[in-house]
Order: sequence, then structure tokens, then C-alpha cells
Amino acid sequence: MASLLAELVGIESPSNDPAGVAELARRLAAELEPLGLQVELVPVAGAGPILRARGPARPGIGPPPVMLLGHLDTVWPLGTIAARPVRTEGNRLHGPGAYDMKAGLVVVVFALRALHARGTLPPVTVFLTPLEEVDGGPYLEHMESAMKEARAVLGFEPAWPGGA
Repeated sequence: MASLLAELVGIESPSNDPAGVAELARRLAAELEPLGLQVELVPVAGAGPILRARGPARPGIGPPPVMLLGHLDTVWPLGTIAARPVRTEGNRLHGPGAYDMKAGLVVVVFALRALHARGTLPPVTVFLTPLEEVDGGPYLEHMESAMKEARAVLGFEPAWPGGA
């Protein structure tokens, strides 16, 4: 988990850098496709893409999907990684975007890997927005549509000190 997190943190993806957000989306798509998920990178004007992954395909069988929600962008400006490189202190990995929210993305990947390995991967929709750190956004209609199709939505944002 730590090596994937370090790799994702090394991909700078500030909200105002569509290329960085797209690179992170492609890297995560490479993790999700081997699990049998159908991955789409949906273009968003002026931003990186939405990553939407669905599966496993069971048309007309079983319950609606559970939606796993997160975001690809960070608040850290491009170039921050040079001044604040990825580092490990004890059992903690530090770096721009590690806490919000690349660690949550790693949790999603590893949870889905574990379920897939056991043959128990339920219908899921992974939905990662390109602009969560910016108010509003052209991705909202896509997100709302995916939420309406889901039986539950689980977010992978970190808790702040005090649990809020």
C-alpha cells in the first residue's frame, strides 16, 4: 500500500493542472481495469477527466452498485513535490496530497483488489472527480446521475482531527 501511495503522491495533481489530474486518473485506471471494471475517463472542460469505473457487469442480476466516491485533485500547487518530497516517518507517509486524498484512493484500490481476489467483488461504481478542491464544477451532473443509480455512496475523504 505504501509504495502505491508514494507513487500517487509523486504524481502532482493540483486542481488547476488538468494534465496532472489526467495522469493520476490514467494511473488509477491501470489499477482498476485488471479487476474487471469498465473504466471511463470522461472529459471535463477546463479540468482533468472524471474517472468512472463500473462492474463487474451483471445486467439485470443483483442489487444496484455501491458508489465509491473520491477526488483526483489536490490543493497543493504544481512544484510542491520538489520542496516537500514524499517521505516516511515511522509508519506515516508524508507528501502533498497524501492525506487529502490519495491515501483514500489507495484504500479503494486495495479493498477492491481484496474482494476481487476472493471472488466477492459486488457491483460497484468508482467515481473520482477532477475538481473537488474547487467549489461546484462541471462534473456535478455526472456525479449526481451516478449517485441516483447507487444503493449507497461511500466517501473516502480523511477525517480531520477530532473525527469531523
